[in-house]
Amino acid sequence: MKASVASRAALILILTITWFAPAAQASSTCTTTDTGYECSIDATEYGNGPVFTITLTQEATLQAITFSSLSCDDWGSDEGSGAYAADPILELYDDAGILIAQADDNASHVDDVVYCWDAEINVTLQPGTYELVADSYSEDTTGVYSMDINTVATVDVPVEEQPEPTPE
Repeated sequence: MKASVASRAALILILTITWFAPAAQASSTCTTTDTGYECSIDATEYGNGPVFTITLTQEATLQAITFSSLSCDDWGSDEGSGAYAADPILELYDDAGILIAQADDNASHVDDVVYCWDAEINVTLQPGTYELVADSYSEDTTGVYSMDINTVATVDVPVEEQPEPTPE
């Protein structure tokens, strides 16, 4: 039992996931959880979703899973949830820019009745640097969705420094 706790503690110290959202990319927000991130993804401009840079110093498992409110019936329409919700797609690239995993409509909760469009990547990665791209499936299915990035490690998110308040 102690070895398992020690292993998890070691992974907490060695996995860093940093979220980059250049000015040209959609604005998305993430909060840190006990198991990684909970993110609100803005994929309202196709091909311009946020990019998460993942740096591993040791083998670790990464799970990224999306949750869209886009109903099965509203895909590709401007009606109902199709007016605001995206059809998510995830892509994972290695440090050479080679696509190593892609996910579309395969999340474990997809039931083809209510949930049809969510994506999930669940992969064990070797040490190195990776990029996770969260986007929409097409120009016709842009919008917003949420995404969880789960690991056994904590996640460090760069925070913009806040200016010192001026005394009155």
